[in-house]
Amino acid sequence: MIRITKSATALVLILLFFGTPHPVQSQSQVQILQADQLEGFTGALGPGRKLTGNVQLRIQDSMIEADSVFQYLDLNEIRAFGNIQVTSPRETIWSDKAIYNYLIDDSNFESRVIIVTENVTIFSTQAYYSFNSEIAQFPVKLRLEDERGILLADSGIYFSEQDSAVFRGNVQFADSTQYVEADSMFSNRVSEYYELHSRVFMLDTENRTRLTGNYAERDSLGRRLIKGDAHLLRFNEEATDSTFMWADLIEVTEHDTTFITQASGDVRIWSPGYSTRSDSTSYIDSTEEFYLIGDGNIWYKDIQLTGQHILILFMEEALDRIDATGEPFAVFQDTLTGRLNQLRGDSIAVFFYQGDLNLITGRPDARIFYHMKNQDDEPDGGIELTAESAFMYFTDGELVDFKAYVNIDGIVHPESQDVLGKHIEGFVWTPERKPPEPVLLLIQRLNPIPDDRPFEYPRRYLQFIGE
Repeated sequence: MIRITKSATALVLILLFFGTPHPVQSQSQVQILQADQLEGFTGALGPGRKLTGNVQLRIQDSMIEADSVFQYLDLNEIRAFGNIQVTSPRETIWSDKAIYNYLIDDSNFESRVIIVTENVTIFSTQAYYSFNSEIAQFPVKLRLEDERGILLADSGIYFSEQDSAVFRGNVQFADSTQYVEADSMFSNRVSEYYELHSRVFMLDTENRTRLTGNYAERDSLGRRLIKGDAHLLRFNEEATDSTFMWADLIEVTEHDTTFITQASGDVRIWSPGYSTRSDSTSYIDSTEEFYLIGDGNIWYKDIQLTGQHILILFMEEALDRIDATGEPFAVFQDTLTGRLNQLRGDSIAVFFYQGDLNLITGRPDARIFYHMKNQDDEPDGGIELTAESAFMYFTDGELVDFKAYVNIDGIVHPESQDVLGKHIEGFVWTPERKPPEPVLLLIQRLNPIPDDRPFEYPRRYLQFIGE
């Protein structure tokens, strides 16, 4: 046994003595700077050296510190134990156990593993790290932290040079304004791009929005896309009202302070005051404009308005006006008789006053069928007429009067069974297609990300962070 106390030079000479049967090139890769004790041995894995007590090694441009180290000469391998710290130009790694092959520059770290790079800090209980490719593989749970937030996953691969990563299994990410979870995730910090796959949930507290779907992506411009059974839930500022959207695809883009939400593929929207359905939808939050494009439908109380193009305007998040074009048709069901009053025109406009329905107009080429009632509010035939324009007035959601102007022509139908089923050309009444109030709750399925790290810090890491 040889005990080393001071001279690193003497130690190098002694190591050369012990290692004379082995190639000098292999020996020179490991430089022992310090150890309280050193001894040589020969075992099942071949000849080697055992270093204990304040061990410091230099391998190329990396420094290794540990309580003890075994060097296996034939394997070009060292095995370190206790309070390990590996310092290289681009990262610093701590663990309780490490195996390092200095011929191929690959390593395996176990127990309390911490990897610190210029951009991130990663905590895990096992990591495979290649110093050549600067790729870290985590076959077990990990916690990644940076200046933006915290990420948890069951496993992952981190590409240090590209500053990108792949995470799998119960992936969670949170920062000051958002929370995200999925079964897997790809991210690139440089381009600020990430993809989420399977059981995606996204919470945006800043914009009061929740999103779920089978796939999602986000880029540096704030664009968020979610598809595959996509759902969006948005609350008003007071959190007293909500709008629920589901579609094949939902995309949210940010332009300065304006957010534009676009959706396609049987888009359905439900809100306490109204519901819509269309092929595609676009919403601009700064102007409070909603566009329904292709087979548009909007239901408000007992009214259904259809058209190929429908513009919905809000004022302070309350309905203000609706404009429909492209073969528009409006149906108003009488709450007492159940009969269907009808309006058709080249365009139909709906006006609200303080959020309540006030007026509906059809023009030009307006056509009306109005079911009359007697003084006992019983059915009493109907009026069918055409005109250049028509105005229908409402109180408390009920049709109370109508007027027609220019080129008026019409006919009165006495009460009969035919009047009950009378429909003018273009009639559309499909209450069965109205989106129901959602029962699906858009909530996270995983437990909240804990504030505490997964283990107590190793002693050398405490020294590194100044604690």
